[in-house]
This record gives sequence, C-alpha cells and structure tokens, in this order.
Amino acid sequence: MTKFIDLEPTRCFVLRNRSYDTPRAVENGFVVRDCLTGRDVKFTHSQITSAKNARQFWVRPEPIKSPPRGKVSRPSMRRAQSKALSDGEVHHRIEHLAHVFAQLKAGRGSLSAAGLQAALASSSDEPLSSTSNRRKARSGSLRNEREPPCARTIRRWTKTLIEHGLSGLRPAFSRQGNRASRYPYEVVQLVNRFATAYADEKRPTMKSLWDELAEVINARNEKKRTEYGERAKPLPIPSMRYFCKRVREQDQFEQYAARHGVDKARAKFFAAQGGPKATKPLERCEADDFRIDFQKLNISHEVIEFLKPSEIAALERVRLWMTVIIDVATRYVLAVVLTHTPSTDSALRALKMALIDKTVLAAELGCASSWAGGHVGELFLDNATNFVNDEVMSAAETLGVILSFCPAGRPQFKGTVERLSKTLTGEIMARFSGRTFENSVARGDYPAEQRAVLTVDEFIEALVLGTVDIYHNSPHRGLKGETPANAWKRLTDQFGTPEPPQKVQIVAAFGAEYERVTGINGVTFNGLWYQGEALQRNRLRHGDQAVTIRVDHEDLSEIAVLTDGSWVTVPAVDQETASTSLAQLQFENELLNREHAHQAEVSARIVARARQRLRDTNKHAVARARLAPFGDGEKLLRSTKREVTLAFRTIDAPASTIRELGAEFPATGREADRAATIETSRAPTRPTHFDRSGGTYPNAQRPGDWKIED
Repeated sequence: MTKFIDLEPTRCFVLRNRSYDTPRAVENGFVVRDCLTGRDVKFTHSQITSAKNARQFWVRPEPIKSPPRGKVSRPSMRRAQSKALSDGEVHHRIEHLAHVFAQLKAGRGSLSAAGLQAALASSSDEPLSSTSNRRKARSGSLRNEREPPCARTIRRWTKTLIEHGLSGLRPAFSRQGNRASRYPYEVVQLVNRFATAYADEKRPTMKSLWDELAEVINARNEKKRTEYGERAKPLPIPSMRYFCKRVREQDQFEQYAARHGVDKARAKFFAAQGGPKATKPLERCEADDFRIDFQKLNISHEVIEFLKPSEIAALERVRLWMTVIIDVATRYVLAVVLTHTPSTDSALRALKMALIDKTVLAAELGCASSWAGGHVGELFLDNATNFVNDEVMSAAETLGVILSFCPAGRPQFKGTVERLSKTLTGEIMARFSGRTFENSVARGDYPAEQRAVLTVDEFIEALVLGTVDIYHNSPHRGLKGETPANAWKRLTDQFGTPEPPQKVQIVAAFGAEYERVTGINGVTFNGLWYQGEALQRNRLRHGDQAVTIRVDHEDLSEIAVLTDGSWVTVPAVDQETASTSLAQLQFENELLNREHAHQAEVSARIVARARQRLRDTNKHAVARARLAPFGDGEKLLRSTKREVTLAFRTIDAPASTIRELGAEFPATGREADRAATIETSRAPTRPTHFDRSGGTYPNAQRPGDWKIED
C-alpha cells in the first residue's frame, strides 16, 4: 500500500541527488520546481515513497525563506538578491559534488580533467553546454538558471570542502570590490567635521557646507605647495554626492532636533500605532479646536444687501475657531461649534450638541440628511484651558462622561479629529473665495482679506451642509470605503446606542446658575413663573427660602432647582412664552417695551391734561363759594409752635446756666437776667393740677420739686 507523504509549500528537498522546492499538491502526487533548471516536474506518491525507502529522498529541516517582495530600496534589494543567490549557490554546489562523488564511487570516471568531465556528463540528464558558448551574465544580475560546472571548478570545490567544510562552499559575493577608502585620512576627517556642522540651528544647506569644505581643502593644498613645492601631493576634493551621503549617515533624530528643535523632532519621529480602536458607536470620541483657514465678513447677510461696495470693502474680516467632536468608530461628526476664541462656553456647547439629535437644525439649514447624536462614553481632549477647567469636568461628571486628557504636544493620541480639519478644509473652504491656507508660504500673494465674500451666517450654513450632506455621505478611507453615515447606521443597528441623558441632567450640567426665593407662585426668572409639585413640597417642608436654580438659555420651558441635595425639573407656567431661548425672549421683550413706552408717552399727556383740568375746576369752585383757606392763619400757627415747645423751655436749673436740648453751656447777658426773673417769679403756693375730668390731684408736687426729663 502506498504511503502518502505531506510536503509543506515552503520546504526544499533532494530526490535522487537533485534539489527541488515549492511543492504543490496535485492528484496522486506533487508538482515541484527543479532548482537547477527552474522547470516544473511531477512526482507521484509511489515515486517519492520508493526514493525515500532507497534513502534517496531527504527534506531540509527548515524552509527556504523567499526574498522580500514589494517596493524596497536599492540596498535592501541587493542584500536580498545576494542572500538568495548565496543560498541557491550552496545547494547547487552540493548537488553537483554529490553527483560526481556518486559516479566516481561507481567507477565511472576519475580525478583527471577528462574523467571528471565524463562523470559530470553521465550524472546530468541534460547535455552540458560548452564553455565557449556561454554568455557571461551582467554584473549584479540574478540568473534564473545555473550553468553546470566544469572539471576545474569541481576540483576547486572539492579542495574547499576538504579544507573549510560546507561553509567554504558559500560564495563571498558581499566581499567583492575594493573596500578601502578612496580619500586620505585627512580628507575623511574634514568631511566628517563639515557633515557634523549640518546639525546646526542656523540650518546651513549641504551645498554651502560642501563649498566651505572645498575652500578648506584648496587652502591646505596651497599651503602644501608653498612648503614642499612640486613634491607636495594635493588632497582630492570629494564629490557633492559623497558629502551628502556622509551627512545622511549622521543620526537623523539628533540632526533634526539640532536644526528644528526637540519638540518638532519629537513630533516628526513619534511612532504612531493608530491608537486605541473603537468598535461601538459613541464608545470613544475625540474633541479639538481648529482655527478656520477662511476669512469671513463680520455682518449679517440680511444687512449686507443694503450696503454700497465701498461700505462692504470697509467691513471687518474675521477668522473664527471651530470646536469639533467626532466619533472614532464611525468617523461621524457629532458637534461643530463656531466661536471667535476657544473658551469654556464653546467646549460646553459642543458637548451639549453631541448629546442631542440635530436633525431639525440640519433641515432648517437645507440639509437632506439627518444629524444624530447620543450619550458619549469617553471623550479624549488635549490640555487646552477651555477643556481643563472645573465647569467642563463638573458637566461631564453630571452626565456620566469619562474625560481622558492626552499628553501635551502629542496630537497622535487623537489623530482622527486632527485629520478632520484637513478633510473639511478640502471639502468646504476650497470651494469659496477668501481662503487663508495653512501658512503664508502656501498662501503666497493671494489676497485673502480682499477676496472674502461670505458672511458669518452664510459660512455656518455652508459648514453644516458640507459636514452633514457631503462628508457623512462620502467614502472614507479609514472605514475601507464605507461612508460615515452608513457606518453609523450599521453599528447602531448592531450594538445600539447608550441611553440618552435625562432633561434634568442636561439642564443641571449646562445651565447658568442663579439664586431665587420661592413664593406662592413658585420661582420667577426673566418675568416667567415656574411652578411644580416638587418645588411645592420643598416649600411645605422648609417654607419660602432662597434656592439655587439652573437655566438653559437655549430652552426656557424647564429649569432645574436644587432641593435637598438633588436637582429636580420645574416647568414654566406659560409654556407658550417659555418655549424659546433667553436671547429671543429678551429681544421680544425689548420690542414690546419700546412699543409700550411710546403708547405710555401718548397716554401720559392725556393724564396730565386731565389732572390740570381737575385742579382748574376745583379752583373755580372755591372762588365761586368764597371759602377761606383751611386753618386760623399765621398767628395761630406761631402760638401753636410756642405751645408745643413750652415743656422744653421750663427747666429747674441754677440761674447761672441754662440747659437747652440736652446741651449745657454758661449763661451771660440777657439770658442770665431772664433766668433770674424766672427764678423769683415762681409762686410759693401749692399749684393745682387738673386732670381730664376737671378734678385736682391732692398730692401734687411743689414747684421746687418739678423736674423735666429730656
């Protein structure tokens, strides 16, 4: 029974003193390649089994490694060719030596030149070509077929095998050529010195350094000719190619760091490995700020239509910043926020925008595709101050979003969002006039400010349209040709999306904080009353007190109130008025105030005329009735004043002093005489004091016992 043999495709084996490789299994055997001729030969399982039983079949212990494929540099290709040629040459020599030794052992041939040639002819199944008909291969080329050796070569191989073993049969192609330096030691030292000078912060060019090298060598040659005359041997000037080769042999990282700085060298030679991979939507998101390479007119498009060309030319041109959040798994843009300067407010607005569905906003701006959002799982940020602050961290903690901050100066950790800026620039900015490009070199003499034609409102519409309808529906190379919109739909259908945050979480995370006092109508904000069951229970428990509220300026229909350490939502009483933003409500109130103020001004004139008419009517009526003025006249008023202040002028004090209104000072002149008169005029009899009923107090005090307290 025939025993089947399994040969791996990378194995090389010897069958009946002939080498074969790359076996391919076919019906009842293998198709192999003859290493000598390069032709395919078929062997059945029975042939291989019989050769193995006769000990004429053996397999190399390790597979032959094929030379590298693909586009490689010329030195790498030469090394690969040299290695493949060396291994094949060893097999080729061993094979022929084995054939010759077998023929000599069988008595067919001798060690003479003719005998070895006869042994070679009998051992080979194909006729040998004569040496004169051979065409010499071109230097450095790899021959597909190896020519059989001659008798002299067999003798040389045999001698090498006896003296050095199998290692002696390996050809030393790598040691071919003259390895000695073509230039004297002095020139080599000069070349190394100027090659090292290339790593300098002044960034000299290779041509300028080579020119300096040539000047130094010419100066030394001139000095030698002066000292030694005709006997002096001049130093050769190395070629520009040789000098550039020596410059490139220097340490490239140290060279770039010396010329451009350590930070740029770190960014250039940083080993990027693609970063963590995301498999689910919203599992990993990245955020960053970009300054838009585009000049815009800082005015509304509704106003610019009424301006003259000279007035349009004098308008202010601005370059805005853009805060973007993108999903890594699907390359789906979740938020785009424009601002004059990156700030905490722009970061919070972008995070809020990523959480909500924006299809209505996209439809209002003319987009045909939907614009989804969802609960972000982990958000990767850089170390900018608009991201690293208490407000953003508090909002993320309230929403349950994990914030991860990349190392400073390492944009490779969030390469997805870094690449998005160039994509949007190519899709949107390149279609309009006023592009500033990435730097002044790329811009050239293009007058970006003079070419600015879009207003800020028009640019916002173009940006949303380019993101939602163009970018989301274009094949993405990072998704292997799939569009971000289709990737979002496929992964959300497969894995679903996280549970969206509640309304109270969004208001508590992004709302502005105020202090208000509760009352019977709840709490008030900007003229709107908010009342709810949770707020009323808090009033029943604690009474009317100051509470902390948070208001979403984009939606005033509900506010968040902090009660007993937790946030609760309280709806507005007038939902029709509150279903708008704070800016819109204040604008409407201002218009109403202006309208009502004009109406109130007209009404005030009517009221003033009516009041004046009433005063005139009263005046005429009084004159007609001949009524005196109310009261008894000036005389009665003066006596009444003296009477009500009489108690403060009646005092019990020595004649030399007088007390007035709690102040005490010496009495002189008339005041002293008056005090003496008052003292002597006091009656010694007992005064009678009457009560309200007309009776007298029997125990009334004497005048000397009176004392008036201030």
